Formats: sequence, C-alpha cells, structure tokens
Amino acid sequence: MINSVNDSGKKVLLCINGHDHGDSLEKIGQTYYWGLNSMSYIWFGPQYEHFSYSDEIHKKYPFLKDMVLYKEGLFGIITITENGGIDIQGMNGHYQNISPEELGLNDKWNGRSILPIISSLKVE
Repeated sequence: MINSVNDSGKKVLLCINGHDHGDSLEKIGQTYYWGLNSMSYIWFGPQYEHFSYSDEIHKKYPFLKDMVLYKEGLFGIITITENGGIDIQGMNGHYQNISPEELGLNDKWNGRSILPIISSLKVE
C-alpha cells in the first residue's frame, strides 16, 4: 500500500496486488487499486490444454499444456511525484506462441484482463 486517510491521518495513494495474475486498475473513493499482471503465464487448466512445445518439453513440464505464456516478463515502474501524485509506467507485451483467442477464449479470466499488458496511470 502506498502512503485513503488512515488512523494516522495519512492518505493512501495506491494499493498494489499481484495475486490475481491479471491487469486491473480502479479507483474506490480516493484510493487507486492496481492489479499488477503476472510475470509470465495464464493458467487455464486442463479443459483448455494445448501442446505448443516439443514432446520432450511437455514431458519435462507436464502442466505447460494448461498455460498461456507471455513472451517477456511484465513490469511497471511507479513514481511518487513531488506533489504527491502517482505515475505508473506500464508496458505492452506479447503472447509466447498461443493466445487465449486461439483457444476460443476472450481477454478476461476470473474478471481480470489477461492481455499481456501492465496498465499505466498518471494522477497529479
């Protein structure tokens, strides 16, 4: 949590959560809640299994068939500005070799965006 007014009288500017493995950004009251996207994968489970790698790789990593991998690790850079604002520099990534669309799915999973992106935000 970065610095809504709490018991000590300080304002919370930003709450960060990476648990959902998806990109999200919303404002509730005066506080922004940022869901930081996963580093490298989307877990769809065996109902969407696909074999995008060699038999040798799939034998060594048996759950790989249940995931959609990002090509690069995703990250965001957060800056607290001098006037107490927030500047998040997000990024756009790519899928490694198969996309959810190619599996017949859309770009949301469990209510979160699973696009290979990190949202940007600038609040002064």
